[in-house]
Amino acid sequence: MAREVPLAGPQQDVTAALPREVPTTASERQGTFRPRFRPISTQFPEIEWRVPRSAVDSVDYYALEDRRWNVKAVAAAPVAIGVVVAAALMRSTPLLLIGGALAFALGLIASRQCRDREERGKGFAMAGMILGGLALFISLMALILAG
Repeated sequence: MAREVPLAGPQQDVTAALPREVPTTASERQGTFRPRFRPISTQFPEIEWRVPRSAVDSVDYYALEDRRWNVKAVAAAPVAIGVVVAAALMRSTPLLLIGGALAFALGLIASRQCRDREERGKGFAMAGMILGGLALFISLMALILAG
């Protein structure tokens, strides 16, 4: 048997927030109704609705890491993005060539430093290398085809 929930009050059940139909019966017009939906924990009381303790303790996402960020790696991705956007807006092949080479070199150096020094930022370095290499390829193809 469903529990009756008042229509208004400071401590409502979660089912009170669910959409309701227009009150049609006398009990609904008087301020109480039988909710169409029940919370899932009351539908299946035999299921434990908590996260296992081992899953909660296995990873601490908010712990500070003792590894430092690699500055070149953090700089490689924004340089590459900025070069590609600026060269596309200005339609400048030399800017794309020089900036792409710079971003590729920063990403390559940073990637090796992240590996050797066990620093963070390998993803930024890879993004800088990929975008820089793409910029180099596009600019070289434009120079060859314009030739």
